[in-house]
Amino acid sequence: MTNVTIEAGTLTANREDRVVSGLLLPYGEVGRTNLGRFSVDRGVFEVPSDPLVLTANLAHKREDPVGRVLTTNDTEAGLFASFKIAATPEGDQLLNDIDDGKTKALSVEATGVVIRDGKAIKGRVFGAAFVDRGAFPSATLLAEDAGDDAEPTGDALPPEIPADSDSESVTREVITVDGVQYQRVTTSTYTTETTPVSDEPADEPEKTEAPVPENLNAQAPAGGFAARRKTAPAITPGHLFAALAMYHRNGDRTGLDQIREAGRADTLFAALEDITFSGEGSLGDKIIVPDWVGQFWSGVQHQRVVVPQLGSKDLTAFHVKGWNWTAKPRMERWGGNKTAVPSNEVDAEPETFSAQPFAGAHDIAREMKDFPNPEFWEAYFTAMRESYAIESDAYALEKLVEAATPVTTGLAPIGYDGPDVLIKLVDAALAVNRKGVPTFAFLSESDWREYALTPKDHTLELLTQSLSSLSEGAVGGFKVLPTPYDQDENPVLQDGQVLVGTRAAATFRELPGSPIRVEGLDIAKGGIDPALHGYGLVQIDEPGGLALVDGSIQS
Repeated sequence: MTNVTIEAGTLTANREDRVVSGLLLPYGEVGRTNLGRFSVDRGVFEVPSDPLVLTANLAHKREDPVGRVLTTNDTEAGLFASFKIAATPEGDQLLNDIDDGKTKALSVEATGVVIRDGKAIKGRVFGAAFVDRGAFPSATLLAEDAGDDAEPTGDALPPEIPADSDSESVTREVITVDGVQYQRVTTSTYTTETTPVSDEPADEPEKTEAPVPENLNAQAPAGGFAARRKTAPAITPGHLFAALAMYHRNGDRTGLDQIREAGRADTLFAALEDITFSGEGSLGDKIIVPDWVGQFWSGVQHQRVVVPQLGSKDLTAFHVKGWNWTAKPRMERWGGNKTAVPSNEVDAEPETFSAQPFAGAHDIAREMKDFPNPEFWEAYFTAMRESYAIESDAYALEKLVEAATPVTTGLAPIGYDGPDVLIKLVDAALAVNRKGVPTFAFLSESDWREYALTPKDHTLELLTQSLSSLSEGAVGGFKVLPTPYDQDENPVLQDGQVLVGTRAAATFRELPGSPIRVEGLDIAKGGIDPALHGYGLVQIDEPGGLALVDGSIQS
């Protein structure tokens, strides 16, 4: 939206009522504004129907309001307005300045201004300002109490027409070059003359359409950088930067002082276009090159913890068949002396185990390979291999839990005040010990926490114990480990479960090379289909070599 301010005339004030009135906008008169010379005809600028929405400020500093418009009167000569001055120190000072002749003019503030051929063709009044000097020198403003003592408005002219006038302005600018100061003086003379229009057609001025910046001031030049203003705003960023350079080079504040005196320094800063770093419409998001670091977190490659506790053999067929004794042949003590030799009934049953397949595949756009991206492919296959390790380990523990013999713990000894998890470990180990020496134990999350926090004076004195880390411990020569997790970070063992086993109780068979990498082509869709396949089998050799405590101890 385009804003313009147009200044006019001199002011006097009614101190008692704190009311000032005058010609806010003269019609048909060419004024010198920051857009150059142009005029405003009656009816071009829209005026609010309720004048109370219009405020008045000092020198177009909208952050310094000093009054509000009481009435507006649209006449052939121009737009007249009356103002109620605020009962504030700033308002009192304004009335003093008007009486002393320091503040002599009104300036209209308008937005949405469009200028064509030296005339405004559109705009909307939104406020007014009290200024030292008007851009329309011939406009006369009257205060509420001017009465019959007001001077005539012109010689042999209708009273509605402002008087002719002559004025002059002098602009001084000090420029420092290589330590030498130069003074640049510009003298401007302005003459306003009103004559009847002849019947002869006047020469049509060359039609031009003035460029209108975003924020406009029609205040007359007041010196310094503002004196060079033609069709540009009063002070441009270039003026400010030049003044700053002068100050930093030799400490000369002349340029900065001129900008401050023009009353536009704050406005200039506010009018600078923002160049933001981030967010909607920001420049930074479009041009800043990020520091590409690749995959942020690859983590520590998962190491299987269950499979290494078991026997290991290659998987050479999808099904493994064998048998197990259900009643072993046995020897007894014999009395000799040709007495009957002991004998027992013997039986066996067949056993069949089937492999568990593992697989994962994706249909990937072939551009990922046509335009080499080794980092992606390395990360892809690393993640797939790690996934196989996690899933196969969880599968192995699930099979051990299924085959394990349930164990019910005994009562805690009288006077025992140690943790329950040690009772679970001992009773499960005693059950396994009937088949072989216990070599490992897996604890649920809750039991592992209790085990890890066990005070030294609560450990079993008959067992040597060391907790080397939070990933495993050793009690009486066998490993104690926390439950592993599946790929969704769910614990395999449920709370309260403790599994104890011996290495000879089970064998993990695995197809050599698992996971095996294969690759296909989706020619119709331009895809590359990599896949990984693996096969594992948990062979239970002795169910009695696995014991599971599921729940709390007896109380």
